[in-house]
Amino acid sequence: MFTAILVLALAAFVAAVVGHAILRPLDRAIVGSKRPTQFMLTDFIWLLIQLQIALGVVVANVEHDPQWVFMLILGFLVFAVIAMWCGGVHVLSRLGIRGFWRRAALIMFLLPAALVVMMGASALCMSAAVTLLMLFRRVGGMRLFLGPPEITIGVLFFLAAGALTVLACWLLRLAMCWILAEKRTPDRQAAAL
Repeated sequence: MFTAILVLALAAFVAAVVGHAILRPLDRAIVGSKRPTQFMLTDFIWLLIQLQIALGVVVANVEHDPQWVFMLILGFLVFAVIAMWCGGVHVLSRLGIRGFWRRAALIMFLLPAALVVMMGASALCMSAAVTLLMLFRRVGGMRLFLGPPEITIGVLFFLAAGALTVLACWLLRLAMCWILAEKRTPDRQAAAL
């Protein structure tokens, strides 16, 4: 029981660290910004596209037999999409970012991708911890690379997946910096008028 709680706490910690690594430039940029939330027409188009994707994923992958399960999963995804969209529009408005492609990149790509990477990193962490616990019981000690080839392949898979997670964090952080390059400071806003 203690091991399971420890593994879940480690997964939550990894998700928080990955989210912090990706979204930290956004957090720094929004400090002190007092602009009101302003929606653009294209923001609503991005919301409709995201809702269609969520509906398509649920219809294609969830059984309709118990109707309440289908509605529960659909309701959760719709709530998550709307909450993420509202947060993204709020942040973009407060930063004064009005560019079509930058708004689309944050709403349609960056926030959902950051969420996927955070969930994937925590799932990777949990599965690696459980696998290592099983290996230590089965093999004993640190003889991981001296065991059967399946163990070596498993360890190499987790190392490669961890490297891909770090690469995804880095690329998403670069995308975040590109989006924030249009941030309107008071000097730039006065020059635009």
